[in-house]
Amino acid sequence: MEIPSEPKAATAAKRGRPKKIGPLKSATSFRLSAQERRLLEALADDTGISQTSVVEQSLRDMAKRRGVKVEATST
Repeated sequence: MEIPSEPKAATAAKRGRPKKIGPLKSATSFRLSAQERRLLEALADDTGISQTSVVEQSLRDMAKRRGVKVEATST
């Protein structure tokens, strides 16, 4: 005797990319020398964070040291 199962929609897990919380980031492109690229990779490996996070933190640190401020954007 076959036991009726629940519909697939009820048992299937949600799929796809999770919803983002907070402002979306935009893609940015720039060029690095081979040495700078190796430095970026080494810093990311050493700190255990992504290369994007290394660039973001470096920008914030440099701006703080120089007293550069920008207004926060609202979305």
